[in-house]
Amino acid sequence: MYNFSMQIAMGVEIKKNSTQYLYQINYTRAFSICREYFKHPKCAVKDLIQNFILPVRPNRADQRKIKVKHFVGFLYQIA
Repeated sequence: MYNFSMQIAMGVEIKKNSTQYLYQINYTRAFSICREYFKHPKCAVKDLIQNFILPVRPNRADQRKIKVKHFVGFLYQIA
């Protein structure tokens, strides 16, 4: 499924506008759209993927700080 979604995502053309940033495909959304395609094959995959693009920001001043979120148990609510 990963190979299928990447082949579809690479085939999508991103419209070039006269904006400040270059744009790239949101691969997380592309993967979920392709997964939905397997459930409902009548959707237009490439058109949906074109709607979800992200700007590429080189030399970003404040880089994203990605932290792992740990599981929080809910046993304390039972008592």
